[in-house]
Amino acid sequence: MSRKLSDLDPVVEQMAWRLIAAAPLVLQRELFVVHTLRTYEEQDALYEQGRTEPGKIVTNARGGKSWHNFGLAIDFAFEQDGTQHPTWSTAGSDIDDWRLLGSMGEAIGFEWGGRFDLKDFGHFHYSGGESMDRVRAAFERDKKGWKLSAL
Repeated sequence: MSRKLSDLDPVVEQMAWRLIAAAPLVLQRELFVVHTLRTYEEQDALYEQGRTEPGKIVTNARGGKSWHNFGLAIDFAFEQDGTQHPTWSTAGSDIDDWRLLGSMGEAIGFEWGGRFDLKDFGHFHYSGGESMDRVRAAFERDKKGWKLSAL
């Protein structure tokens, strides 16, 4: 699994940089990049977590069904109280910070995982108005040369 912003579609990379730059100014908190691009196999392994593998369920998406598989999604965590360690806490005022970050991401053009049935407060993706099926078909056809802007 990648954490590199350069593995994202160029449009999504620029959107991510805007959110990363704005978060400390508005929230007084740094963001950690947790995941960007994932292979189908990595996505399947994450899907099995909490099902056939130890851990809690963190995704409802199998390989080929996640925006991460196409370089169109990014997962963030907050820095935990100046420790340089990530946190996904939603306790106390942390939930307010997630909601504000979600609103900021949506203002930039992202869809926010805090609106999902299985809440994923650190998840942001951009589809450019395209369906998952169309994006997956273009990705599987073009692989390395694939870009959302080419659709």
